[in-house]
Amino acid sequence: MEEQGLAGGLLYTFTQFGSAVGISAVTAVYGIAAAGADGSPGAVLDAYRTALVVPVVMVVLGAALSAFGLRGARPADRPEGASPPARDEVSDGVPG
Repeated sequence: MEEQGLAGGLLYTFTQFGSAVGISAVTAVYGIAAAGADGSPGAVLDAYRTALVVPVVMVVLGAALSAFGLRGARPADRPEGASPPARDEVSDGVPG
């Protein structure tokens, strides 16, 4: 149960951290794109469009990392085709 709390806390922390980094990146890109604009509605819209590319890229990179980059490492003592060790029915991690 303690590990579930730790995992939940880490998930929440990384979600908050990722949101903060994402919002800062979008704001920075918008500021850079809007700095060279003349302030017309079309220029502001173009700056928004430019800034909104950032979250799209972040989502694509996150999806690619999740799909291909986070493969579990196999223990050295277990052959590639072998099944993982059996757990008890209660599945509490305690043998027996």
